[in-house]
Amino acid sequence: SGGRVKSPSEYAEMTEFAASVSTRLSTLSPTPARGKLIAGAARLQGVIAAKGTPEEVARIAHGLAADLLKAYPVPLAPGKAPDLARGAT
Repeated sequence: SGGRVKSPSEYAEMTEFAASVSTRLSTLSPTPARGKLIAGAARLQGVIAAKGTPEEVARIAHGLAADLLKAYPVPLAPGKAPDLARGAT
């Protein structure tokens, strides 16, 4: 991209999302990994502000997502299918 913004609306959305990530991470319960996550979010914001390459932004974002799931494990899908009979009532 050479530091050029191809879509101002997409760039604005990316900037807003990265800021939201930082804000939300700071509200999580303290763990040994939280500081690293907050630093990673700040790095993501910095790369976006500097108009880094899409690959660099994606690499940092995916790494941050993986680190978040390690530090705060949550199920990404239900453990079993819902009971359809129960849902019909």
